Amino acid sequence: MESDVDGGDSWTLPPDEAFVALGNETRINILRTLQDASGPLAFSELRNQVGVDDPGQFNYHVGKLTGHFVRKSEDGYALRTAGARIIEAVLSGAVTDAPVLEPTRLDAPCPYCGKDVEISYREEQLLTRCTECPGSFAGSDAGSAPFGTIALFDLPPAGLENRSPRNVLETAFRWTHLEYLTLAAGICPRCSGTVGHSVTVCENHEASETALCEHCHGRFAVDATVNCTTCPRYLRGIPSVFLLSKTEVSRFLTDHGINPANPAWDRGPPAVMNYDEEISKMDPFEVQLTFELDGDNLIVSMDDSLSIVTAERIDATEET
Repeated sequence: MESDVDGGDSWTLPPDEAFVALGNETRINILRTLQDASGPLAFSELRNQVGVDDPGQFNYHVGKLTGHFVRKSEDGYALRTAGARIIEAVLSGAVTDAPVLEPTRLDAPCPYCGKDVEISYREEQLLTRCTECPGSFAGSDAGSAPFGTIALFDLPPAGLENRSPRNVLETAFRWTHLEYLTLAAGICPRCSGTVGHSVTVCENHEASETALCEHCHGRFAVDATVNCTTCPRYLRGIPSVFLLSKTEVSRFLTDHGINPANPAWDRGPPAVMNYDEEISKMDPFEVQLTFELDGDNLIVSMDDSLSIVTAERIDATEET
């Protein structure tokens, strides 16, 4: 694996200067050309491939990129990690496309009631909601989190390309699932910075299978939050999804035919998102989550840092 730590031309570019450096079509074309190249390109070769006739003008644009986005050596010019990230964002459509998927009903089960789910996509988020039950939560803005909302999955526009609506759901779920695995390990999947974990408790929680709590507008009393200490990455959701990397939970899923690293929608969400919840104590905080699969139970006690305190497994064959 090639490292981008090379000392001599390594430096930090202030955010405002970075945006200015990228605000030009020629410079983006330079980055794209270097991305496609099999190795470093000499100045003249790079200029010819980008298609700029004036050497002086081209030198000006390359100079704006060299150091942070582009590496210059005796062999020529090559893309640095920062430049590659920019091109990845462009190719994913994250900075150029704004596709919309109108509400589409799928033959895919709600993790809570088993009825069909409906998906829709706009502004790089896939809204997944149940067509029957209240789902996981409701937002103050009914347009962004209407009745029945199960999850809001982040997904770049490229995630919609050449995929059926059902495949879009699977892609968004797995894309987000992998982020949860990384966040649960204390690593930000966007910048590799450290993340902090915390919980929020609705002390007057009242919810049922047919209605969310009128106080917190959620199915569960305990919400979990992870936020990066370096970049703006922030996620809030039910605590169970942040336990997926824990050995006890991973083994329980694997023993029931669910791949913890690559779960399918039909089995993954019902196994992880549908659980019984009991707050054991508040100071220090501890909540007990009980998962059930094929008659077997996993009872996990978790603290406010999303760490497992105790885990007990009770298989159906052990019951008398």
